[in-house]
Amino acid sequence: MKVLLKKKGTKLFLKDSAHWTDKFADAMDFKTTPAAMDYSQTHAFREMSIVLKFADGRYDLELRNCC
Repeated sequence: MKVLLKKKGTKLFLKDSAHWTDKFADAMDFKTTPAAMDYSQTHAFREMSIVLKFADGRYDLELRNCC
């Protein structure tokens, strides 16, 4: 499972501190939801979702408006 940050209302995932990607495989993996939340708060991101991306996409989960 990958833990990703996604811009609300887009299909863009955080790739690194200054870049976004539409490919989840290229996105930064935070490993845990608290790590993603902390990063989002530290970098003053607004309107972000945390996406839990599984090998089997049927189980993917998007936590909207959590950071």
